[in-house]
Amino acid sequence: MKRKMYQKGPSAFFARHYLYVMVGLVAVETALLTFWRRELGLYFGPIALVILAFLISFYPLWKNHFHRDERPSVNVFSPGNKRWIVWGIFVAGIATLIPLYHHILQTYPIDIDKSDIIPTIQVCVRRFLNGEPVYAEITEFPYAHYPNYFPFKWLPFVIPEILGIDYRWLPLGVVSLGLACYQRNLIRRNHPLGLLILLAVAPYLILLYYHLHMPWNIAYTVELLDLGYYLMLFVFLAEGKVILSGLSIVVVLLSRLSIVFWLPFYLLGVFIKENKKYAVSLAVIIGGGLLIFFVIPFLSHDWQAIQKGEEAYMSAAKASWYLSEADRESGKIVPHVMRDQVGIASYMFLYAKGEIAGKIRLIQKIHLSVSLGTAILIGVIYLLPVVRIPPRYYFLFTLKIYLGIFYAFIQVPFFYLFITPLFLSLFLLQEMNMDRWNAAADGGSPLQQ
Repeated sequence: MKRKMYQKGPSAFFARHYLYVMVGLVAVETALLTFWRRELGLYFGPIALVILAFLISFYPLWKNHFHRDERPSVNVFSPGNKRWIVWGIFVAGIATLIPLYHHILQTYPIDIDKSDIIPTIQVCVRRFLNGEPVYAEITEFPYAHYPNYFPFKWLPFVIPEILGIDYRWLPLGVVSLGLACYQRNLIRRNHPLGLLILLAVAPYLILLYYHLHMPWNIAYTVELLDLGYYLMLFVFLAEGKVILSGLSIVVVLLSRLSIVFWLPFYLLGVFIKENKKYAVSLAVIIGGGLLIFFVIPFLSHDWQAIQKGEEAYMSAAKASWYLSEADRESGKIVPHVMRDQVGIASYMFLYAKGEIAGKIRLIQKIHLSVSLGTAILIGVIYLLPVVRIPPRYYFLFTLKIYLGIFYAFIQVPFFYLFITPLFLSLFLLQEMNMDRWNAAADGGSPLQQ
């Protein structure tokens, strides 16, 4: 069939320059979360990230719906040497990060006075290996504390505990595995040479910035662990392999519950519009994984564990929202956790009435409402008959706006949390090829059992 000629006007312009506009949007988002950090101000910074998440999410969906047959010709790099280029960049990137990572671990030892994230994980691991109840109050700290981490936030650290090495090497190993999946996916996609190299190099440039400019985020958190989980999730969802997709969803859910509202609508969309057997199989794997790795071994011993964990999170949030007299005297108007300009929490802190606890409960309610509302809207739109995009593409791209909203309204907007949505943007650049979307929509790439 002969493709339609481009029409004139803004719509045709954005369709014709689709690739360049997408790269530009992701570049701006990357800048705001690296060297432009804190440049837009306390009020507009969080809003700008939500706007970018919306554009990165819906621009490709708009393009596919209204300009499906208008695809500009692109000189795609020959696949002959693509593998060598991408894997060479992967090896060079990891080799560059390892000595920097080692230096950070030596410079910033694990310290309960700096952060209780890794000390809490250590307690959970040692209790597990000793056959003790994991989810019980921790008395070893200078203050009462209850472990509020799900199993895949701490269970993999059994490996460094047994090996007797620094726990913090594990997150680097997991994110390296996730990046290997990311690079493997990139090799399988058809992109111009310039975009191929950009997408291959970008993850390491971002991680390099974090290592050089925010080493405490590397030293005192395990965010690279979650990033690795999510990178594998993105790849397996795009590939449509039911077992790997199901296991990666279980791991992500039992590390951080970010996708808990988005997931049911993804399953529903696949069930109604593409492959009922795949959706049911995926749901069974997810349900079984939650039972095996959390409900039976841990939650069944204390059904109030989740509630106690939420109470512990509330206590931590109160501490994070505290504005000291020294901060006030130096002219600070919000606590340190809000100064990176990535979350709406600063609005609640400044303008909501009442005490800190009341303000946090208010943003918790708003967070729940907007996250659930966004997931419902994503699901309802997909069920419209006019939407022909395969679910794994539609829901991968709408996951961007969902996570953008979810993290924007989180009660404690730590800057390091936003690295995962940023890497999702890089992955979406890999997956924005309309020919593959349309081939899948026409039955050329079914989900795999």
